[in-house]
Amino acid sequence: MGLVFLTPSSVAAIKTLTAIFVRVGGDILPLLPEVIPSIAESMEDGEDEVEAEAQDFVKTVEELLGESLQPYFK
Repeated sequence: MGLVFLTPSSVAAIKTLTAIFVRVGGDILPLLPEVIPSIAESMEDGEDEVEAEAQDFVKTVEELLGESLQPYFK
């Protein structure tokens, strides 16, 4: 089971995940399968701020890895 975010803390949780991925870099790639389901759910949260933060996470991680995360969303 992936991470579960509650709406009031979703933005903070996603910002924290983004910061961890930025700090650790490519070494954290093995954790993507655990994180992606929660990020995908957050991208369809219905709250604009949560969805935007999830999209920022994807963009940031893609820039760090130099590859698309789309295969992980399938």
